[in-house]
Amino acid sequence: MRLLIPVAAAVAIAIGVLVVWSSVEDSSGKAEVSRAVDPSTEGEARDVSSGRVESRVDRPPGDSDEFVKRAQEVLAMPPDAEREKGLRELAQDWAMEDPTAAEQWAASLELTAERERALTHVCLKVAEMNPRDAASIAQWHRLHEGVLEAVASRWADADFDAAAAWASGFSNEELRERVLSRLAMARAGTAPHEAAVIVSESLAPGEVQEEAAMAVLHQWLLKDADAARQWVEVFPEGPLKERAMAEISGMMSYRERLPDE
Repeated sequence: MRLLIPVAAAVAIAIGVLVVWSSVEDSSGKAEVSRAVDPSTEGEARDVSSGRVESRVDRPPGDSDEFVKRAQEVLAMPPDAEREKGLRELAQDWAMEDPTAAEQWAASLELTAERERALTHVCLKVAEMNPRDAASIAQWHRLHEGVLEAVASRWADADFDAAAAWASGFSNEELRERVLSRLAMARAGTAPHEAAVIVSESLAPGEVQEEAAMAVLHQWLLKDADAARQWVEVFPEGPLKERAMAEISGMMSYRERLPDE
């Protein structure tokens, strides 16, 4: 069993909510991240060996589409920086106008590196408008984990609870913790006590939890130094608590040096 940082005492004092210490079973499994954000995509086929996807969407772009013509022009360019710039701008512009067609086009690109980059550009642009759809795109096409983290942060701004529920469903423990860590950091600026609960209850002891805890602590100190200190006081004894107490001392010393307003 692995004991996590206890957020209970601090949160109970700060917000009047009792949270108990939690523990999680240690698991060495590295199961694949589920793509099934939308159950309607469950039956669609993919070629796992090549990374190519038949289609996550049904409607192909029309031949007369302005973006199709731009795509033909870009793909006729030599493989250089201008081609890369053209692909990026096309993917972003197309995603703004027609996310479905943009995704279908990007997924059809022959070169693996270009396909992944184009899908990433589409996904991140879609995340600005509809993070839930972006999450589906990222998982279905198995985009880089950093893309999932970026989508999670964007989703958290729009609907934190939905983003947290999505990330909590990842079967890959390492990825789940990284994304939840990003969510906690994103939440810390507005609701540090909620971010602290994620750090304490959803992250296993280790580097990811420690860095998230320090990020949350920093934001909490800016909003409510007393509550932040109370949270740290119930940390288990060890390097993290020492580091956190040093952060508090540093912040207090800095504030004491500020001129009175």
